[in-house]
Amino acid sequence: MINITVVGQSIPRYSVSMAGHRNSRKSPLESPLQRADLSIANWLLPPLNTLRAFEATCRTGSMRRAADDIGVDHTVISHHNRNLQSWMKCKLLHTGKRGVTLTPEGELFFQKVTQAFELLASATETIRPSSQLTKLQLWCMPGLASRWLTPRLTEIEALFSGIELSLLASAKPTLTANNEPYVIIGYGAPCNHPAHAQVLARPRMFPVASPEWLRRNGCPNSIESMSRRPLIHEEGAQQWLDWFSANGVIPMEKLTGPTLSDATMGLDGAASGQGIALTSDLMAGSLLHDGKLVELFNTETFLGEYYCIAAPRVLRAKYIVNFIGWLKAELAKVSAASAYTLE
Repeated sequence: MINITVVGQSIPRYSVSMAGHRNSRKSPLESPLQRADLSIANWLLPPLNTLRAFEATCRTGSMRRAADDIGVDHTVISHHNRNLQSWMKCKLLHTGKRGVTLTPEGELFFQKVTQAFELLASATETIRPSSQLTKLQLWCMPGLASRWLTPRLTEIEALFSGIELSLLASAKPTLTANNEPYVIIGYGAPCNHPAHAQVLARPRMFPVASPEWLRRNGCPNSIESMSRRPLIHEEGAQQWLDWFSANGVIPMEKLTGPTLSDATMGLDGAASGQGIALTSDLMAGSLLHDGKLVELFNTETFLGEYYCIAAPRVLRAKYIVNFIGWLKAELAKVSAASAYTLE
């Protein structure tokens, strides 16, 4: 018995045996082949909410940031990730104090899921009536934000004409749950870049001190002897240790000197005669030009890269593409002969 609803009334239709009737027509929804196709699709795809949680976790680097990104509690994200791994029957990610790390299977799956989401976003953008974006969060490493971006605010505002731009200085962006579009300029070793990060610059890192400090303490006669001088550290000694290692020096004694929270404070400390800081032309160009800082030794040491990522919904937007192109072009102008090169 098949029921057909017409204007709110349920009208019984006769049940007729069609056995052997070769000209019978079935509704496309009743096709056994199509029903099989739908069943296979459901069987091959994990629950979409688990995919969304997994993508956000991988993209932001932690379950708490993924929760903020989507707008749910972090326990929901954790639950979805566990369910996805159970469904996939393999480990996709590990959690720790510093966030999440992906297994090889997780790396591959994240790449494919991201491609699928980008395809869905592109299809949505093609069909859905576009809405004019009015706000954008621009997150940037504190040192680069204050020393390099801030003097160029007029040019940046021109690139985002008609958009309310918020420049936020932080090494650890806190994305809001209101789906506000964002661009993040970060720094780190290439192996630690987020997925789909675009490399902006690879700065040459070198030690600097003020002329006053050099007059009081004398210039170190070697890189090894410099390791025994007061050094200004940015969030810890690791960057200095990496720099010494890249120059063939393993300090025999514990590094000394104050630890400051960001590169700007370190440069200010060095310029005021507090010790030796590690910096780049991007950060210290004007201080070197004005004679407030002096580069020590002639080294070619590269420790990390500046990179850029954008919210998926604006990744291909014209003004984002133009901004990233502008960033690369402007960074390439900064002391091109000695600061850094892009390969």
